[in-house]
Amino acid sequence: MEDFERWCGRQSGADYVVLESAILFEAGLEGYVDRTIAVTAPIDVRIARTCLRDGASAEEVRRRIAVQLDEEELRRRADYTLVNINLGELEYEVARLDKLLRDENRNILPDLTTPRVMAIVNVTPDSFFAGSRTPDAEAIERRVREAADAGCDLFDVGGYSSRSGAAEVTSEEEWRRVEAGVAAVRRIAPTLPVSVDTFRAEVARRVLETFGPVIVNDISAGEMDPAIVDVVAEYDAPYIAMHMRGTPATMQGMTSYRDVVEEVVSYFRLRAEQLRRCGVRRLILDPGFGFAKTLEQNYDLLRGLHNLCSLGYPVLAGVSRKSMIYKVLDTTPDRALAGTIALGWECLRQGAAILRVHDVREAVDTVRIFKAFRPSIKSYG
Repeated sequence: MEDFERWCGRQSGADYVVLESAILFEAGLEGYVDRTIAVTAPIDVRIARTCLRDGASAEEVRRRIAVQLDEEELRRRADYTLVNINLGELEYEVARLDKLLRDENRNILPDLTTPRVMAIVNVTPDSFFAGSRTPDAEAIERRVREAADAGCDLFDVGGYSSRSGAAEVTSEEEWRRVEAGVAAVRRIAPTLPVSVDTFRAEVARRVLETFGPVIVNDISAGEMDPAIVDVVAEYDAPYIAMHMRGTPATMQGMTSYRDVVEEVVSYFRLRAEQLRRCGVRRLILDPGFGFAKTLEQNYDLLRGLHNLCSLGYPVLAGVSRKSMIYKVLDTTPDRALAGTIALGWECLRQGAAILRVHDVREAVDTVRIFKAFRPSIKSYG
């Protein structure tokens, strides 16, 4: 099943994928899927169809059927049942079920087979880029409207500043901030997916209980609060796992790597498997530019980003106005837009699926130009 799981990981933009198996329950494969559909027909019809399809004898087909679950047990264990007798009726039932399954996944995760722009909504008073702070309801609503009008594909709402030296925030205060941000997105841009930037299981659970399906964006990949992985699995939420050592307060003292690219890729190769075993089904990787990396290591990681993309999971790149830009330019975050656009292009070129940005319109334009230009440039991975 490992090949199937890797394949599923590359279909993250699809509403759903289908695993077909005549012995799904008998083989113990139901744990790999979210919903099960039994397709049945009268026994004589099944035998006749299989004989025609496989060129098998009726007796051989009966022996196959004998090792499968009987129809009553199959119907009992399946989430849905389709009766395959009349083609017209079957097409109607399939269309109805298709709509139901698509509605279940609505507004959770955009199609990541094409690059997407994630708009940052910092409901904090102390984020490193002052221009991104939205400390009150009016500022939050203005930010959400502007980002939606500029064409963002999804939002990332955070209530805890992860910059080095930022003030500690209680879970209750973080929840209060995140609640205001997510509520604004749901009200102003209800068709767009929303991600919640938190490493705390308690905050993630309250958001999922209050607002329904959201993406969970965790700067620690579950290392700071392991219970968040259980919450993600319980609610079947898409999960963005970022690479970081230590905590925001200690990370910049933990930058010793033999080979930063190799170590980040190796970390995610192992961590992705651990998360899968814990029940995380939809995973996005974030290399963590600026988190426990020196300036030089950030650029090493950028040059090797295609290696991370080659693992088969969508990759989020967050370089917007970061120190790896403004320190090179000897300037400040508010003057780092041009550098952000340049590095955003390079992230796309190496295979990033999501650009997490402060400046939405410029990022949307970058993605549009990249998509027009992409056929003529080297493809990594």
